[in-house]
Amino acid sequence: MANLSDLMKFDFKDFDLKKIDINRLIRSFFDRLESAAITIIVIFLLAGLFYIFNQYRGKMSDYQEQTKLLQEKIQAIADLQDSKKKLEKFVSDLPQELPESNVIKQLVAYSTQNNVVIISYLPMEVVDNAYVSMTKYRLVVWTTNYKNMVRYIRTIESSPFGLRVDEWSGGKTSNKLGGSGVGANIDIISLKTKK
Repeated sequence: MANLSDLMKFDFKDFDLKKIDINRLIRSFFDRLESAAITIIVIFLLAGLFYIFNQYRGKMSDYQEQTKLLQEKIQAIADLQDSKKKLEKFVSDLPQELPESNVIKQLVAYSTQNNVVIISYLPMEVVDNAYVSMTKYRLVVWTTNYKNMVRYIRTIESSPFGLRVDEWSGGKTSNKLGGSGVGANIDIISLKTKK
């Protein structure tokens, strides 16, 4: 291949156009044209493959993102179902509700069972919100010994109903009949959940 210094040495006086072989020149041109065409075709094929690969990679990225979103949604649904099960278990574990009309009946049944006498029963206050309704009752009770009083309080506390002892105070007393025993003021809360 000739470089610039070789071209500068070329003497155009010796150049004779009659000596040029046109057929050879045309063949050489077409041989090079064929090589150039093959090169161009290869370049276009590589560009096409690169374009297709980039399109495929873009779609794969989109599919992976969609897959990730679907997995997150599936996990959210599983978490929701798990939360629903926990809520159902929590609600089923709540104490049984006792209608207001049956509260005193239940407290009398517990007092009879534990040899405790209810002297007075007084509804005190009602606290009501979006989730629960609580009614507070004050009982004045009497029994012959501390053991009965403690059993009575434990019976109320372990009740399957929403009855809880809020506070109590008591001590040794004597009744009107002249017998001694234990008297107490017991504040009881009746709790009802709103479902």
